[in-house]
Amino acid sequence: MVDGRQATLDDCQDLSGRFLYQGIISIVDMGQKNGLGLKFKKVSDRKSLFPIQVLSAGWALHKKGGYGGFLGKGISGKEEIRSAVKNLAVFGADFIKIINSGIVSLREDNPVTGGGFSGEEWKVIEEEAALQGLPLRCHANSDRVIRQAVDSGVSSIEHGFFISRETLQ
Repeated sequence: MVDGRQATLDDCQDLSGRFLYQGIISIVDMGQKNGLGLKFKKVSDRKSLFPIQVLSAGWALHKKGGYGGFLGKGISGKEEIRSAVKNLAVFGADFIKIINSGIVSLREDNPVTGGGFSGEEWKVIEEEAALQGLPLRCHANSDRVIRQAVDSGVSSIEHGFFISRETLQ
């Protein structure tokens, strides 16, 4: 996002110059529905003596009908999951971002909105990501979902609200 609107490739190239000027040499893109981070990765100023490093998820994977539509693509079922992970590998993703919970809403009785994959779907994501050589990163809120991600060997947890001390250890 740039000034509240979807970023373009031109925006990304302009921003990379600003980032370098400020000493930022590496960007991690956690995913956008249009895969802009992958496009930016391919065209980031390769002619520069100091090109900015871009790591990208491409687009995030979320459960169909759940939270995450603006960050990625909704998937469900073994074949769709396998296909989505393979496509991300083909397009050059550096890792798989999984949205496995909703967002935090302190106005609701349950502070974390619904969303996420079943244990069986997680297993398929894990297996296919391993076959493609891609680490997993996970958007997760609530102790149960964070624990599932940790037990699955994700390389990072994004957000992590409502985690227990036990899960932290």
